[in-house]
Amino acid sequence: MKQKLKELTKLAQLCELVQDQELARLAEVSARRDIVRAEISDLKMELANFLNGDWGEDTACFSQHSAPWQEWQRQKQAALNVTLANLEAEREVVWVAAKKAFGRMQAVEKVILRQTSA
Repeated sequence: MKQKLKELTKLAQLCELVQDQELARLAEVSARRDIVRAEISDLKMELANFLNGDWGEDTACFSQHSAPWQEWQRQKQAALNVTLANLEAEREVVWVAAKKAFGRMQAVEKVILRQTSA
């Protein structure tokens, strides 16, 4: 009985390491996703400020170059949206792995609890 409990304790430690690793991966992917979201938000704000701005004497200059700049903005935002979609997909995979690791940890803890209370 003591040997089984010892093995379960080692298994619990291993499960905890796996769970910590998955949670760290989840945090890392989430942080990268948040950075891309902030970049998209900044681009939108920059474009809105540009379109709503009063450029005074520089209006002629800006109006000449605004179409290419707006196109560049749209292309940059489209690229960021693709990156964001890829990060969301990666985060979903990591989220599932983290949930499984958490479930394993909970199951092993319950088995240990039963072994110690029996």
